[in-house]
Amino acid sequence: MRGLIWFRNDLRVRDNPTLLAATQECDALACVYCMDARWQQQDRFGARPLGSYRKQFLQESLSSLQSELEGLGLTLRVLSGDPAEQIVAVADSLQVETLYLSRPAGTYERNDLARVITARRDLRVRSLDSATIFTRDQIDPLRESFPETFSKFRRQVKSLPVRTPVECTHSRTDGLVVPGGTGPHEPSADRVEIEFCGGETPAHRHLEDYFSSGRASSYKETRNALDEASASTRFSPWLALGCLSPVQVLHSLRAYESSCGANDSTDWIWFELLWREFFQWYEEVHGPRLFAFEGISGVRPRTSYYAQRYRA
Repeated sequence: MRGLIWFRNDLRVRDNPTLLAATQECDALACVYCMDARWQQQDRFGARPLGSYRKQFLQESLSSLQSELEGLGLTLRVLSGDPAEQIVAVADSLQVETLYLSRPAGTYERNDLARVITARRDLRVRSLDSATIFTRDQIDPLRESFPETFSKFRRQVKSLPVRTPVECTHSRTDGLVVPGGTGPHEPSADRVEIEFCGGETPAHRHLEDYFSSGRASSYKETRNALDEASASTRFSPWLALGCLSPVQVLHSLRAYESSCGANDSTDWIWFELLWREFFQWYEEVHGPRLFAFEGISGVRPRTSYYAQRYRA
């Protein structure tokens, strides 16, 4: 079987259920990432969705992913333009039978996938949970009356089992080269010096450094000191692009608690991971209504505007 894996916010090889399924099920596999043209379009304030720092972090993450995929005999190609159109074109040119991707959490991402399915109704789609702690099957019983608050959500999911991180250490799959794509850009010599370096390897280095430092035992007391690098976990940049999975973080947390002991601070790291989990599923349930002026309640809030006060 010929497959295509569409990387998005899952830029890693380790603990990537989507990649594992694709390499196990396909005889030949192509790997792509799409740079959405919309990310470079300015809004009315002159800002772009993809700024220079974020773009650098993304490019570093893609370069790291390519290095990891090479160990599996696979090649990552980067496409630019409309993601749905690019994926359809690749599927057509390579005669792909199955499209693999992580379950999209965002509205735009789900819309892009829907357009692909509409254009290629014969294409089999395998969408797996790789960005969340729990799977769709575990959350589905809650969807009809999804908890409106985090506290209710936490109580309902706290006893659910969490999967073990999966490993994709070898592949018998032949790599397909995507026509028209490019390789990830190597980090430039004039790299902007920011604290975070993108990629799976830097993510795991930070994960190991954090839990070997003992800081997890005092996290609850220090977490709001945002200017101090050692105060919070700082996993967020890598979690956002999927260089690191929340299951990997939780697995490391449990290992730390086993060796160093659990306390309120380690519990609080678990709560923070659950907050992320809550909003991942909350957005899927409510979709674009979250961003409407009237919100999910359908009731427009009372507002007022005083020009003089605004100028002041």
